[in-house]
Amino acid sequence: MDVGADRGIQQLRFTVTFDKRVLELAGSSAGTFVQNAGVPAQFVAQEPSYGVVLVNFDVDNGSAVAGTGSVVLLEFQALKAGTSPVAVEDITLVEQGSAGASSAPSVQPVSVTVE
Repeated sequence: MDVGADRGIQQLRFTVTFDKRVLELAGSSAGTFVQNAGVPAQFVAQEPSYGVVLVNFDVDNGSAVAGTGSVVLLEFQALKAGTSPVAVEDITLVEQGSAGASSAPSVQPVSVTVE
């Protein structure tokens, strides 16, 4: 999941959903945007239920991170043949200098096909 932020991001939270009958989450890790933040931050990617991954990136001490890169890398294992949409939903984005959540960011829909 990639991000491009001209203004600094203080908080980014979102949910990734996929078809748990076709794919299984095999692992997750912080992407380059998070790894190269250069400021103290908290990052968590967890799967509270099959087919749903919650991602949370919070920058500490009122700082912010700008730039481009991946927020999270998700690794899937195929369970059976089929197509699974992979959707990014419930996005909360707080940019530096804003009083609350920013306007809705653009998200490109994708799907994974297993043959």
